[in-house]
Amino acid sequence: LYFYIPLMAENMSILSKLFHQFLNKLNSGLHVANQASPNAKTTIRSLMSVLKDDDMNRSLTYMINLLKGMSKE
Repeated sequence: LYFYIPLMAENMSILSKLFHQFLNKLNSGLHVANQASPNAKTTIRSLMSVLKDDDMNRSLTYMINLLKGMSKE
């Protein structure tokens, strides 16, 4: 999800809230990732079950596209 908010004084509280939400989500994701076993492997079956969740599907699709963009020269 990409959006643009002009950097004006009245928008600073909106940006602050969005950044706070982002950091909370990032912290939550890091916590879950650190709880996972480092030797655990992702199977096709587990990946398919994760893709049924709309939020996870959207997140994975975004990350895949981000990695595609990073790999372009």
